[in-house]
Amino acid sequence: MYPTPKGYFQRRFLFIALSTLAIAICYVTRVVLSVTIIKMQNKYDWSNSFKGFILAAFSLGYCMTQIPAQYLCDRFGGKKVIFTGLTMSIFTLFLVPLAAHNKVTIILVRVFCGIFQGVSFSTMNWLIGRWIPICQRSSSASFIWSGVYSGTVIGDFITPVLLSFVSWEASFYIIGGGCLIWSILWFIFISDFPKDIKLVGIHENEVAFINHGKTMDKELELKTIGDTDTGNPTDENQSTKKPFLFVMKTFLKSKPMLALMYLNISCNWGYFLLLSWAPTYLSKQLGNSDGFKFAFFNSLPFIVGFLNSIVFGFVSDKLLAKGFKKLYIYLRKTMGCLCYGIPGIFLFLTAYAPIGTTGKIIFMTISIAANGFTSSGSNLCTLDLTKRYSGVSMGLANFSLAIPNIIGPLLGGVLLSAFNNDWNPIFTISAGCYLAGAIVWLIFLKVDLVI
Repeated sequence: MYPTPKGYFQRRFLFIALSTLAIAICYVTRVVLSVTIIKMQNKYDWSNSFKGFILAAFSLGYCMTQIPAQYLCDRFGGKKVIFTGLTMSIFTLFLVPLAAHNKVTIILVRVFCGIFQGVSFSTMNWLIGRWIPICQRSSSASFIWSGVYSGTVIGDFITPVLLSFVSWEASFYIIGGGCLIWSILWFIFISDFPKDIKLVGIHENEVAFINHGKTMDKELELKTIGDTDTGNPTDENQSTKKPFLFVMKTFLKSKPMLALMYLNISCNWGYFLLLSWAPTYLSKQLGNSDGFKFAFFNSLPFIVGFLNSIVFGFVSDKLLAKGFKKLYIYLRKTMGCLCYGIPGIFLFLTAYAPIGTTGKIIFMTISIAANGFTSSGSNLCTLDLTKRYSGVSMGLANFSLAIPNIIGPLLGGVLLSAFNNDWNPIFTISAGCYLAGAIVWLIFLKVDLVI
């Protein structure tokens, strides 16, 4: 319907690639500390409780900028918001080696890293709604959100390898310098809207194809909320746009949105506890915290999670394109149940099954890898619930997610100190949260528009 010249590279694929890299960098900046902190703890003689507080400090800042992200995007544009936030977050990596000499400064650096990075996910939703037509949104968004796993793989693999050759201080400088390459590419090649891209011009038929998908979004939205305006659906400053507080109130009165927020609190309690403390657990099992062996086992769960998110996002798009909405919903339910049920079961087995070190590592790998199904589950629900206010829906979802992101690492340190480095209480609590989330997901999942 919208043919482009032979050999033409679709510019939205460039957006998808750089957006995936942006999300990956978000997680590189998070997990690098989870690995290096093992050596930092030995050098500075930090307790497990203080170690947990350092790991949680990022989330203290992260939750502060979730809700304002949509307003900032509407005011300044998504390109500038994510560029500024993520670039400043990268710069905080260069401050960690110096800040680590003082307990207060290391906490503050991680808090500011979280504040700057807090706009990233909501802003990405804002941009996806402008760059990606609805017929490709599940697969494209799943690919972008898979940056969570590819970024964790990069951080969890490269950091231990670097620690075999350089000091932990140097690893922050090397990784930070590499991440700044993204900032340059993003600033040069990306714009708020496809039609405004400058350096690598976009074909008019690709713009028409994207706008056609946005028109489908608009028609679906009008049918759902009874809006009678039939103006240009690609105009982002429409008179029908609802006030920010009205949108917030509508979401907070919505059962699907509240269920999604509860799901984030319960299930991500386990996930972020594992994300923060898994390298410490693995170093205990393997007896070291650097080298290729540690790097491989530390990154393996997220490699599998990355593949899960790509495959099932593609399947979701195919079902929706063929009109199989019921199967599409069933797939969402299935992916959510697998995402939360599998870790719940295998974490219980890790804690209480009579198995050796190899078995525990395998079960831990399965538990973390299953989180890859979330890219075809709860992450995409923030786009399913709204077409025009996805920045707000993601902001609310991520705000609720920040609660366990703060408490999980803190609780891990407290439990290890209280139970003499016994990991079973951590696994038991995480497993219970995952299983409770699976039940809520199964009962309350909906993919109907809220606003």
